[in-house]
Order: sequence, then C-alpha cells, then structure tokens
Amino acid sequence: MKNLLRIFAVFLLLQSFSIAQTDTLFRENEIKIVLDTVIIEAARSGKSDLDIPFSVDFINAEEITRGEQGRLLGESLFPVSGVFVNDRFSPALGEKINIRGIGSRASFGVRGIKIILDNIPLTMPDGQSELNNIDIGSEGSIEIIKGPSSALYGNAAGGVINIKTGQPSQYLFSFQPRFTMGTFGYKKVDAKFSGSIGKYSYLLNMSKSNSDGFREHSAVNSYSINTVAGMSVSSELKLKWIFNFYDSPYALNPSSLSKEDAERFPARSRDYIKQQGAGEKTTHWQSGISMIFTPDSHNRLETGIYFISRDLINPIPGRIINLNRKAAGIRSSYNYFFPAENYNLNFTLGADIETQFDDRREYTNLGLPADSYNSLPPENIFNKISYGEKLLDQKEKVIGVGPFLQGEITVSSLSFLLGLRYNNYRFSVEDRFFDDGSDDPGERTMDKLSTTAGINYRVDDLAKLYFNYSTSFQTPTTAELSNRPDGRGGFNPDLSPEDIYSFELGFKKVALLGLFNLNASLFYLRFSNLLIPYQVSGSEETFFQNAGKAENKGIEITMEFFTGKNINAFFSYSGYVFTFKDYLAEADINGEKQTFQLEGNSVPGVPSNKIAAGINYTSETGLFGSVRFVWEDKYFTNDFNGPIPGVTLPQTDFINEGYVKTDLRLGYLLKTDFTNAEFFVGVNNIFDERYNSSIVPNADAFRFYEPAPGRNWYGGIKLFVPSY
Repeated sequence: MKNLLRIFAVFLLLQSFSIAQTDTLFRENEIKIVLDTVIIEAARSGKSDLDIPFSVDFINAEEITRGEQGRLLGESLFPVSGVFVNDRFSPALGEKINIRGIGSRASFGVRGIKIILDNIPLTMPDGQSELNNIDIGSEGSIEIIKGPSSALYGNAAGGVINIKTGQPSQYLFSFQPRFTMGTFGYKKVDAKFSGSIGKYSYLLNMSKSNSDGFREHSAVNSYSINTVAGMSVSSELKLKWIFNFYDSPYALNPSSLSKEDAERFPARSRDYIKQQGAGEKTTHWQSGISMIFTPDSHNRLETGIYFISRDLINPIPGRIINLNRKAAGIRSSYNYFFPAENYNLNFTLGADIETQFDDRREYTNLGLPADSYNSLPPENIFNKISYGEKLLDQKEKVIGVGPFLQGEITVSSLSFLLGLRYNNYRFSVEDRFFDDGSDDPGERTMDKLSTTAGINYRVDDLAKLYFNYSTSFQTPTTAELSNRPDGRGGFNPDLSPEDIYSFELGFKKVALLGLFNLNASLFYLRFSNLLIPYQVSGSEETFFQNAGKAENKGIEITMEFFTGKNINAFFSYSGYVFTFKDYLAEADINGEKQTFQLEGNSVPGVPSNKIAAGINYTSETGLFGSVRFVWEDKYFTNDFNGPIPGVTLPQTDFINEGYVKTDLRLGYLLKTDFTNAEFFVGVNNIFDERYNSSIVPNADAFRFYEPAPGRNWYGGIKLFVPSY
C-alpha cells in the first residue's frame, strides 16, 4: 500500500506542475479555453464528468471500435483502467467483466455491475446481467462509473456501465451495411438504417453472426435487431422507444481444462462436455419507453418503463436447465438545480421499482447419443439431447424497491455531495416439485441503506481533485440461491449478501487544449461476506459460499495523448492487492473435513497488475490503423493459492501465468461519387502468445483454465450508401 501511495503522490505532484505551466501559457498567449463538457447520465444528476466526485470514464464507442471485429463489448472497454474483460471464448458463458475485482466470481454472465442499455437495465433485480443481446454494431457511447454504486442503483457493488446507441443520421434515410469474416469460420453481417424526419428520428440495426469457434464444441449462431425511435414533442419534452431482440439457436460451451491440457491441447473440449451437449439456446427481447422533461434550466425529470422476456434451454454437465424469465420495471429521477449568489444547490430524488419472475425447471442430463455426439451438427444438439428425471420445478420471484436521494452544494470551486438509497429486495420461491419428498418454499428479504459522500475540488477549468466514501451491498442471484449442494429445491438459507465499503482519492485533468488527459485514482475496498464460487467433487456445477472478509487496495491510471489531428495514444495501468482478511475454508483430507484459515491469501481470478496501451492513426487520405498492447500479470486460480493440503500437484498448476498480447488493425476509407467504402483488416495476438484468457475459480479436478487462441485474423467492408 505504501508503494501505491508513493506512485500516486508523484503523479499529483507532476500534474500540479503541469497545471501551473498550462496556466502560464494561457496568460502569455491570452488564450480563451472552451471545453466540451461530457454530461454523465449514469450519475443521475445531470453533471459533467469534471463535476462528479467519482472515477468516471467516457468512451466514444463509434471511434474506438472503428475497424474492429464487432464481436464483444470488451473491444470498447479495452482502454479503461480498473475494468477487466475476460473473453472466455465460450459463447454460452459470454464475457466475464469485473471492476476493481468485483464480478470476478461470475460463473456465467456478469455479476456485481449495473449494466444499462438505452435506459433499460440489462442487470436483473437479483444482480445478474447478460450481455449477448448488446448490439455492438450500433454502440454510440459508453459511460463507466467505477466503485460501489448502490446509493444510486442498488445491486451495483462494482460500478455502472451505461451503453447508449449511436445517434441516427440527420438525413431522411441512411443505410450502412457491414460485412465481416475471420478465422474459425467467423461471419457477421450488419445492416443499419437510420434517419430523421422533422421531430422524429429512428435507428434500426439488424445483425446475423455465426462462428465455428476457436475450440471444439464452441460454435455459435445468433440474430439480433436493435431499434431506437425518438420524438421531440417540444424543446422541453423528448420521448424515446427502444426495442431489442436477440435469438441464438445454439451457443456451445467447451468448458475448462487442466493446466496440462490447456498448454498441450488448448483447442480441445473434453468428451464428457460434448456428450452432455453443454451450451444454451436463447431467445431474448426487451422494450421500453423513456421520457425526459426539462421545463427550464432548474428542473429535469426522467422516467422510463420497460419489459424483458428471456427463454433459455441450458444443458450443463449433469442437468438441463429450462428457464422462462419475465422482468419489468419503472425508473424515475428528478433533478432540481438552484443557483444562488454565493453557492449552488443540486438535488436528485428518484426511485427504481423492478420485478423478476422466473419459471425454472431442471432435469437430469442424459446427454447425446454415444455414437453421434462427436459428429452431430450444432443446430441439432438441442433436438437430440435426452432428458432424464425432473430434479427441480419452482417459480422464483424477486421484487426490488429502491428510493434514493442525493444532494450537492457547491461553494466556489468546492462541492460536497451526500447520497443515500434504501435497497429492499424480496426473494420468494414456490416449490412445485414434491417427488423428492420435501416441500422447499422459501422467502428471503435482503435490505440495506447504502450511502455515499464525496468532495470535489475544481483545481481549475481543466482539473478536479476528489474524495469519496461509499457503502454498497450485492445480493446473491436466484441461480446462486437455487444451486444448493444438497440438491434440494428452494433457496440456500446459508447464502448472504456481500457488504462493501470504499474510500477513494482521485484526480482528473484535461490539459492544454485537450492535448493530454489524465484520470488517476487510489482506492480501498473492504468486503464482508464475500461471495466465493466453488465446485464439489464429481460435479461440474458451481455453488457459492460466503467467505468472511477481504480487502482490495489499488491504484488506477489512464492517460490519453493527442499528439496531433492524425495520431492519438493511450496508456492505462491497474494495480491491486486483493486478499482475504478472515476466511475459514474447509477441505476434505483423507475423507475428513478440516478447516484452514486463509487470511493473507490472494483472491483468485484477479491479476495484481495490468497495463494496456495503444496508438491510433487516421489520415486525411482515408488510411487508418491502430496497435494495441496488453500485459496481464499472473494470478491464482483457487482460494488456497496452491494445492489443497494432501494434494501433491505443484503450485504452478494453480497459477494462471501472465501474458503479453498485441493486436493490429488497418483500414482505408475509399470515397467515390456514388458511395463511400471502408475496408478493414485486423490481426489479433500478432506474436501468437499462448495464454489462458479466463479461469473458473476453485474448479473441480483442478480444471481451472479457459484457453485463448493464438494468432487470428478478420477483415471486412462497411458501405456508406448515399443519404437522402
């Protein structure tokens, strides 16, 4: 921790000197600076990024993803320090995203982070998020708030990712088709239509993609539609309708491997996984209407309603999960800004009401025919898999209510913020399966008052220094509550929410004419009842337990360099010390359960150091390109940070080795009288690094590792059809 403090102090000293130099240049040249402020909608206060006492990042996704493959959200989040995106190369599981270590426990989807797409939460009331319905082809901008955010969003212990679809064309009609293909049979077609007609606007993007996958049993096929329609009723009132549809007839899961198998045969999947038909078949749609009413410069009201439907068939080793989910909610916030002679007041008042209804059935997985599972086309897997006896049949319901209040006073260059939210989540289950000889209804209420307090000091128009304190909590998801090692229905009565409190000191600077930007923060997180995944012997299922206490001390630095109108570069560093502070873990030693204190051990799945850097080039001639580099440190794969007592395997089998990866993309914009065409090509992992991009913490039989591919490529073309 002392080393982190020294690094941070040096940065503050250097930047203070830089600010002084910048001010001198302004006076000498009598330059008047006009800064483009970025309003961070995720903060729910109508404030700019320099006026918020939190670590905030804003990404212009349209620029970041130019010439990219368009496969995953992580392509856009790459430059941000503190945000770790692990591509599992398993389409059924999706990306694993963690912010400051929160979210690394997810066995599938995303946990602990509130993800919002066009004002509709992708995060369910129970805290689980699915990303496969995000339309990468129509991303416009992304806002990231790092650190506990329960005082605004409830189940958001790690932070917030707010994704907004790009702006529609100002013409009556615009058409932009995009075609991409690459290694491992990757093919994707996008067709984007957009336009504006008076007070109306629209954007429609349709997409189809499929891939054979890098590994055996990792093929995927999907279709999506993303629609956003807007209406400016008046200068004060704006309405927006959103509709998103995603269908995946198959997305297979190759599962994890042992250290030896991952090194020798990274593209393989185990026969048992293939015979069980591991994967998922998904249909998801969501729709909502949002309203923004701004009668004057002092008042702003934002309200939205939404509905979500998801159907899932999910064969996993040992069982088949059939899930039908419905969710709906109302989100509303009101901002009042009162300027006075010597101070300004800003109040935010709001509430979120959200519901989730799951109809869950689970069956024994008898698998695919033994004589054909290796040759069966992926589109036939879900028709050929055999269902055994019913194991679970229950209805699960979650109702979340979260009223919140936030107030801020600004005096000169100093502002003080105080916020609180009462989070109440009611989990209930109706057990409809009585063949196991028991009726396991259950009801759990998990509630907490979450608070936040912050101080923001505007050093000048170009810089801020801030401090904040926040408390947060994170409930277990319905899947985590219903996955019980004893196999019974109902909810696990022994699983409790995580409690977190956080301190953060940060500095943000936009330097001379925007040529140099810096965002740096130093933070401390303290966890109680940390949720930890584990597997039991002979099972591929993931269960969860609370693990006493843990803490994470870290530093994050993001720098952007603008060396001219054609070249810009970025550098980000994340450094963490994430350890257990009080954790009694059980282990089976020669048939007898023993308890071990793991205080001081590193929390698995979170690297201590990560560096990301890149250079982007754009020429007036139409040529563009970029080089991206990432180094990620090694980390442990289990709570014991090595072999469990009594196991003779070497410690290296329990360490995911660090790696260095370099990606390159090049493109050319060809302008003609009829249309413009953008050609692009990319090479991922240029130097063919062998590495594992993700792990399954505490996996059974020490199969922790999810390998990544070596050198691979993609290429494509994007057309800009004339607008009318």
